[in-house]
Amino acid sequence: MKMALWQRLAVLTLLGWGIGSFNASGQAAQFEQQEIEQDKFIVLAAPGGDIGYKLLILEQLTDSRPCWAETGSSPSNVEPLLLSFDFTGVCNRLVDSNAFSVRTAGQDLGLQYSLRILNQGEELVLVAASNTERNTYVEIGRTYGLPTGFSRIVLNPGWRLTRRTFNGRPVGHVYLTYDQPIEVLRTAAPHNSSSSSRPPFLSAPVTPAPRPNAEADPTPEAGVNSRTVVTPCWR
Repeated sequence: MKMALWQRLAVLTLLGWGIGSFNASGQAAQFEQQEIEQDKFIVLAAPGGDIGYKLLILEQLTDSRPCWAETGSSPSNVEPLLLSFDFTGVCNRLVDSNAFSVRTAGQDLGLQYSLRILNQGEELVLVAASNTERNTYVEIGRTYGLPTGFSRIVLNPGWRLTRRTFNGRPVGHVYLTYDQPIEVLRTAAPHNSSSSSRPPFLSAPVTPAPRPNAEADPTPEAGVNSRTVVTPCWR
């Protein structure tokens, strides 16, 4: 069963990457972005990885069966329903840098920044980590609490998901997208003290979203898809 799951993932990875590896100028010239329905996706902190969690993005392809169920808040709990059936054609999962990357101001930053989840003690934080500048991170979202299993990462204001296109055709790769240049996020960040024991976070220059109310009714709002796709074969 696990082998079959990873075989499907390999096919999705090849489709998402397009036609192989490109240099930075090639990516900028050939890759574009396409808007997608945000409620068809969920960005998750999934058990696995160096700190115990990895980034996972799930997509609901059709409405024939829900791919996930979400309850609670601060943090939320997500049940990967897709594990209980053959999700081919119903659900999609994106699990590594071949399937997702950072894009700001129309520029693909997959070579310059890596997506990581950091444990900040009381919550998990999704960041874009510079591949050239040590301990430099741009915050993208957070879980608003420390989860015990799969949990939604709430994206910061201004961030959204878009799909990569190659020569005008959509492929499987998904972007964590921000409309302004990455330099704007970095310029807006507070001064980073070299004596700080925590890595500097660079947040968007917008009013933060309100912290989810832990006592709020977990029932999803009308028109919002409360389903999410998850898979446990991470290493």
